[in-house]
Amino acid sequence: MEQPRRQVTSVWDDLDDACQAAGLEPPSINTLWNRIKRLDDHLILERRYSARVAREKLGDLPSSFKGASAPHALVQIDHTKADVLLLDEELRLPIGRPWITVVEDIYSRMILGFYVSLDPPSALSVGLAIAHAVLPKESWLAERGIDLAWACQGLLGCAYVDSGLDLNGSLMKRGCQEYGIDLQNRPLGQPDFGGHVERLIGTLMRKTHELPGTTYSNVAEKGDYDSTAQACMTLQEFEIWIAQYILGVYHNRPHRGIGRQSPRQRYESWFQEHGKNLGITGAPLPHDQHRFRLDFLPFEERTIQRSGVEMHHGISYFADVLRPFIKEKDPENPKKGRKFRFAYDPRDISIIYFWHPVSEEYVPIPWKDSSKRPLSLWERRRETQERPSEDPLAKATIRKSRTAMRNTQEGAKAATQKIRRDFARAKQHSTKNIHRQIEQDTSRFPLPTRPNTGLGEPNLQDEAAWIPVAPYSVIE
Repeated sequence: MEQPRRQVTSVWDDLDDACQAAGLEPPSINTLWNRIKRLDDHLILERRYSARVAREKLGDLPSSFKGASAPHALVQIDHTKADVLLLDEELRLPIGRPWITVVEDIYSRMILGFYVSLDPPSALSVGLAIAHAVLPKESWLAERGIDLAWACQGLLGCAYVDSGLDLNGSLMKRGCQEYGIDLQNRPLGQPDFGGHVERLIGTLMRKTHELPGTTYSNVAEKGDYDSTAQACMTLQEFEIWIAQYILGVYHNRPHRGIGRQSPRQRYESWFQEHGKNLGITGAPLPHDQHRFRLDFLPFEERTIQRSGVEMHHGISYFADVLRPFIKEKDPENPKKGRKFRFAYDPRDISIIYFWHPVSEEYVPIPWKDSSKRPLSLWERRRETQERPSEDPLAKATIRKSRTAMRNTQEGAKAATQKIRRDFARAKQHSTKNIHRQIEQDTSRFPLPTRPNTGLGEPNLQDEAAWIPVAPYSVIE
């Protein structure tokens, strides 16, 4: 409902009373009149009716935001899961759908930067997208073999991100504060604060439906199309394809919301018209571009051991710059090791960045195994997750075999000891055998002849009687 209007003189009376109470000199009524005339129509409608009515009557599109008066002054950031199935780099097997984070300039509709990942949206993805939007892109384009211009670079003024993204205390939030970027969540219930970037994402997704392996936007549209069988792009190839479409097609097509100009024309014309007066050719860049990029990377705190630093599921990193800090103790708690900051780029974890506490700069630290190819953090996670799980049957068999091996070992040991013992006993008996000694001693005496009794051969039972008996002294 419309609020009752007040006379300007009535407003001035309240102002006069307030100034009197505060001990201030009240302004003239003409000054008040001039200030009222300068009020924004949107503000008047919002205060008199509501924000919704103001948007409906004035078409409060982001292009009319007070901050969207120049390139980089106001941007919108949003994410979406792309409607296409990608393959891994090595075996070309399906790995899932990627997420895209885009940064759109509201004044010109230029895409200032983007980030593609297999990880869901987070403060990290926003931070990397902002870093991509702000920094020059010549080397980025050259690394991917893209022969197209991307003039967008420079610090941002205000950035609106998804209201569902928690920014409190995040590294990306602190980085924005350090570089003067006003990072804000989109207000709830005010879709216009994200309308342009959502339309842009819709345009990008419709384009991805032309790719082999597309999943389309719904089951009905997909029909019996086999996305898995048709998929052919890796994550890097998809990133290149998106960049080629943005730079070659989207930036050069006339846009209805900016007077049928193309985003590139509107972006470049602003600096051509206003830059001469301001003495600039583009938005200002960070003083230290390398540090700016690293300031928006995630980091972990680790102690430094003789073997180096271990991160990312067991990968070891080392460089000589770490030697002075090996096993250094925490100054505040000497019983614990001191932890140091190591930043990393999740797209390539073959190098981490040591924040040197003395020189206060980032120093690259490579991983110790230089023979390995560079990996993304996502690939490393997949490696550790794909390790075969323990086989209970194999584990039981191993235990049973170890027991049998121990029993065999103990049996062999016992058998060896018995044989050695028997051999020693036999050797001992061979030197002290009484009967053998007797035989040796009695062999010196001649055997007596048997008497001839004339009765024939003697009985064998009586033969023992004719065995000579050794003297008593010998037996003893």
